[in-house]
Amino acid sequence: MERRKQITIDIEKCNGCRSCELACSFHRLKTFDPSNSSIRVYRNDGEGNLELSIISTCDGCPDETMPLCSLFCSSGCLSYVGELADLN
Repeated sequence: MERRKQITIDIEKCNGCRSCELACSFHRLKTFDPSNSSIRVYRNDGEGNLELSIISTCDGCPDETMPLCSLFCSSGCLSYVGELADLN
């Protein structure tokens, strides 16, 4: 059974810096380009609140000790909680 790294998201702590997007895009394509990130931070147009989503291209940074998005999250919004068995 495959194991995947899991993170928790506390959106109340997010300051919108988008460091997670930069770290992810560099991991994926060796370029700092948020449009190539598997994690997205955006502002809800209706209320102006920050929202965060992780899309299916996320691989959990298998060659790293923890997902880089959580490693470089300066606000503590993203926290690495460990590995869980992948049910797929």
